[in-house]
Amino acid sequence: MNRRIVIAITFFILFSITPIWAEVPQMINYQGQLNDDLGNPLDTTVSMTFTIYDDSTGGNSKWAESYITVTIINGLFSVLLGSVTSLPDSVFNQPDRWLGISVGGEEILPRTRLASVPYAYQTQSLNLPPTDSPGPCNETTRGSLYYDGSQNEPCYCDGSYWVQLDGGGLCGDVFCADADEDGYDVCDPAEPGDTDGQLADCDDNEPDVFPGNPEVTCDGLDNNCNDATDELCEGSPHVASWECEADTCIITGCETGFFDYNGIFSDGCEGPEPGYCLIDDILYTDGEFKPGSDCMFCDAATNQLDWTPLVCDDDNPCTDDACSPFSGCTYTCDNGNVCMLPNASSACSNCDCIVGYCYDNWANCDGINDNGCELDLIYTPLNWGTAEDLGTLAGDQCDGCSSDSTVSGRGSHWYSVSMSECCSNPLLVFDIGIVVSLSSPAGMDYDLYLWDGSSAVIIDQSNNGAGQVDDVSECVIDNYGVDDSKDYIIEIRANGGSSCQDWTLRIQNCP
Repeated sequence: MNRRIVIAITFFILFSITPIWAEVPQMINYQGQLNDDLGNPLDTTVSMTFTIYDDSTGGNSKWAESYITVTIINGLFSVLLGSVTSLPDSVFNQPDRWLGISVGGEEILPRTRLASVPYAYQTQSLNLPPTDSPGPCNETTRGSLYYDGSQNEPCYCDGSYWVQLDGGGLCGDVFCADADEDGYDVCDPAEPGDTDGQLADCDDNEPDVFPGNPEVTCDGLDNNCNDATDELCEGSPHVASWECEADTCIITGCETGFFDYNGIFSDGCEGPEPGYCLIDDILYTDGEFKPGSDCMFCDAATNQLDWTPLVCDDDNPCTDDACSPFSGCTYTCDNGNVCMLPNASSACSNCDCIVGYCYDNWANCDGINDNGCELDLIYTPLNWGTAEDLGTLAGDQCDGCSSDSTVSGRGSHWYSVSMSECCSNPLLVFDIGIVVSLSSPAGMDYDLYLWDGSSAVIIDQSNNGAGQVDDVSECVIDNYGVDDSKDYIIEIRANGGSSCQDWTLRIQNCP
C-alpha cells in the first residue's frame, strides 16, 4: 500500500524538569498525518525511523532514531525526536539539515529541509490528539506524545511513564498497561498507576508469563517471572548440561565421574561412570581407600556402589596374612604353616616353602623352590615310532671294523640305530649284532630295553636298581653271503628315584 504523509512540525527544547525526573536532552516534537493511496487517514500502528542528513539526497547521516511502534489515530501521529537517541547540539552546527522518514523500512521522499531550529518553551497544546487513554508507555512506545485534556498538558512517553513536557510531573492518571490481558499490569504495588495490587508483569507481551504462574517445561519462557527460563530442567542430580527437545529436558552432559545410564532426566546422572565408585552419594576414584580404613577400597571393576574388602595375599603359604585398618596388609612369618610345592614333599623354613625331597621320577634341577620338582623324568615326547636316530654303526669286527658310541641325557628316551654287516671275507666268521649298556646316576633307577626295529618286539631288557649299570644285547653268527644288517630301537625308561645327573648310554658292536 502506498502511503502519503502530511507533515506538521513543531520544534521545542525542554530546559527545566522537576528533580524527580532526570534531565531530558533536547527533543523535537514531530507531528504528521499518514494516509493511504486514496487519501484516507489510517488507524494502525507502524514502525518508523527518523534520520537527519546533511543533504537532500544521499549525504551523511548526522543522527537517527527508530520507533518499533507508532500509533496512528485518524491518520495523526506524534513522536518526540531525541527521546530514544539523544539529539546533541552538534547535529545543527551547520545551517542546512534534511529530515528523512522511513515507514516500515521504506523511506518517504522527498526529505524535509530543516532550515533552522527555533528553540522555545512548549507549554501549550501542540495540536496533539486529545485522549483519556493514551495506551501503554514502555520501550516500544518511547517518544510517543498525547494531549492530556484533564490537565491541559502535552505529555510524552519516557519509556516507563507518561511525563509532562514542561517537567511538571506525571500526566493525569498514570497508565499501567496490561497489554497481554493476563491480569498483571507492568507496575508494582508501590508504583504510581498500579491498579491490580500485584507484582509487575515481567513480559507484558506474553500472556503465559506473569508472577506466580507455574513454570512450563521447555517453552522458552520465564513463566513465573523469576528471571529463569525453563528452570524445571535445573537441579537434576549431577547434571552438568542439558537442552530441550520439543517439551522434554534432555541430558547432554554429566558432572565429572557421573554417568546417565537410564536416560531418565528426573534422576539425572544416577550412576558413577567407569573408573569411579559412588558410595553414600560420594564419588571415589578406582583404587581409592575408604576414609579411616586401609582395608576397604573402591574397586570400580567389580562393585561401583559399595566398598570392596582388601584381600591380603602375598602368595606365600609360610606367612599369616591380615589387614590392619591403619596400615593395610600385614604378613607374619609362621614356619608352622603347611605348604605344598609341585611333585615334592615340602615344609616352611625361614618364611619360605622349600623342597624336602622330590617324588619318584621328578627332580628339582633349576634350584627354585617355588616351582617344586619341575623336571618330569618319566615323560618323553618320543616313542617307538619317533625315536631319535643315531645313524648306522658297524655290527661286527671283521676287516678291522668296530663301533663304540656314547650319548648321555636325563629322563626317559628312545633311540634308533642301524647295525650293519662289515665283513666281506668268507673265511672269517664273526658274530654280528649290538651290545648296549646304560649307567644310571646315584639315586635314580633307569631300565633299559632293546627292541627289534622292524617288528616292535622286545629283544632284551635290564631292570637293575638305582645307580646300577644295565646291559642288553643281541649277537648272532654271521651268515656268509647274506647281509645280516639290522635296525634296533633302544628305550631308556625312568623307574623311580630322583636325580638331576645324566645317564650314559654306550653302544658297541658284537665282539
